[in-house]
Amino acid sequence: MNTNLAKQTNRNTTQLFLLLLFAGLLATYIFALFVPLMDSDSAHHANIALHMVLTGDYVSLIDKGKPYLDKPHLLFWTSAASFNLFGINAFAYKLPSFLFTLLGLYSTFRLGSGLYDRKTGWLATAILATSFAFILANSDVRMDAMLTAAMIFTAWQAWGYYQKRSWSYLIGTALGLSLGFMTKGMIGPAVPVFAFLFYLLEKQDWRFFLEYKVYFSIPLFFLFSSPVLYAYYLQFDLNPDLLIRGRENISGIKFILWDQNFERFDGETWGGDRSKDYLFFLHTILWAFLPWSILFYFGIFKGLRTKFLKHTNLDWMTMGTLIFLLGIYSFAGFKLPHYLNTLFPFMAILTAAALIRFDVPTSLRNTQYIVLALIIMLVLIINVYAFPGWTTIIPTLFGILYFIFWKKTEKRWAAMITLSLAVGVVFNMMMQINFYPQLLTYQGGTALAKEADRIGLEKEQTYFFEMHSYSFDFQRKHLHERLNFEEILERVAAGPLYLYVNPDGFNFLQSQSNLQIETLAEKGAFHVSRLKGRFLNPSTREEALTPNYLIEVRSSGPLLARQ
Repeated sequence: MNTNLAKQTNRNTTQLFLLLLFAGLLATYIFALFVPLMDSDSAHHANIALHMVLTGDYVSLIDKGKPYLDKPHLLFWTSAASFNLFGINAFAYKLPSFLFTLLGLYSTFRLGSGLYDRKTGWLATAILATSFAFILANSDVRMDAMLTAAMIFTAWQAWGYYQKRSWSYLIGTALGLSLGFMTKGMIGPAVPVFAFLFYLLEKQDWRFFLEYKVYFSIPLFFLFSSPVLYAYYLQFDLNPDLLIRGRENISGIKFILWDQNFERFDGETWGGDRSKDYLFFLHTILWAFLPWSILFYFGIFKGLRTKFLKHTNLDWMTMGTLIFLLGIYSFAGFKLPHYLNTLFPFMAILTAAALIRFDVPTSLRNTQYIVLALIIMLVLIINVYAFPGWTTIIPTLFGILYFIFWKKTEKRWAAMITLSLAVGVVFNMMMQINFYPQLLTYQGGTALAKEADRIGLEKEQTYFFEMHSYSFDFQRKHLHERLNFEEILERVAAGPLYLYVNPDGFNFLQSQSNLQIETLAEKGAFHVSRLKGRFLNPSTREEALTPNYLIEVRSSGPLLARQ
């Protein structure tokens, strides 16, 4: 009787912990929906959707008044639809990506459960949901949340079709391929296709390709993708005189089906300093997949070792995909940390499977505890020292409750997983409820847009000079034009102008004897996506800020163009 009572108590305790874990995660994701948009990509993409709403042109992709030929339409269309429903605000922009994230988490559970069992599926979902960069993709929203969800959904549907041979899974596979394509081009279909090929490689079932029904997925893919292809045709193929990055006669359809990803891989158009850092993604995982990065490395090492020993503890669908694509990404000419997001669901499933199927050595458990301690120290430094705020009370309370449950956990393996989940939730909640909201008060565009609204500046009479701020545009719900000096001279003759300027622009205009300058608002700003120690340190923060200005410009004499 006492034994049964103890088991029931443990079961109730576990259920209560999972309920609190879910509540903490839900709060984290909801808070992320209301964090202001960051410059540059998040606010940049939001403004392309904003252009659609303001002009009623849902076909053309326009960026700062010029044709935008890079990413396809899905994020912009869904954001524009959300703007029409909920107004032009950060919540509306982020909501579609959050809904896709829910789909991605569910798909991770289903694929993890199918490849292994429900325990692995649940743990993989929890690992994915508490990973730092995965949550960040729902706060600093670009294409990543949608793309990641589309990829893992497609992989799950393809696996399901192999098991069931049903039309519903085949249609789901084609739809998933199309959603990935309409989010970011051919990389969207490529990743799940590679994953399924590795699955077939392990099964050694190449007769699968002799089944005629499989090939219906190709016309279905193009049917589902036709809105984007048609929009590209209308904007670019029918307008060969458009000048895009110094070139004319560009086919939008050919670009999105073929050219786009090769441009990024060779790095000529989108090159960067990281092009020769072939270990870039391996060391980026260390922070992007926190708090699970060390355990992921353990999982892939053990998985490879068992494969070489002819054991089959881990599936090749996740492990082969990760090894192959990490290699491809590493040799690409253009590298960005968020490219890893596309692999996170596969990493989560692999990590969960390894933790459940392999003995975790004491040394690894101790290493994980050191990692968790370092994360806690980082949380305290950022949220207590660098950016203290009363909102930290909420995640602190969750942390105390999680710590109580961890202390009651008897099994060493379960204790490590419990504490990792708890630290993942508290860390990310602290970031979304306190750190990012405070950080973004130093984003010049957001702060000065609020000042412009408070002062009552006319949107049509407000312009940029020598700079641009996407967040200023979005916060004001207006796409402000950028003027050169000659255009300023022309327009100021008819009346005063309001300009958003940086120090260079401010000093230049002040030096003009024929212009009268009045500072309406000033804000010390920082590029918040490129954090540095001097900015994080409260005692040196002011030194790291660059002033941004809202000014009024009037004519005070004969107007002469710049020589």
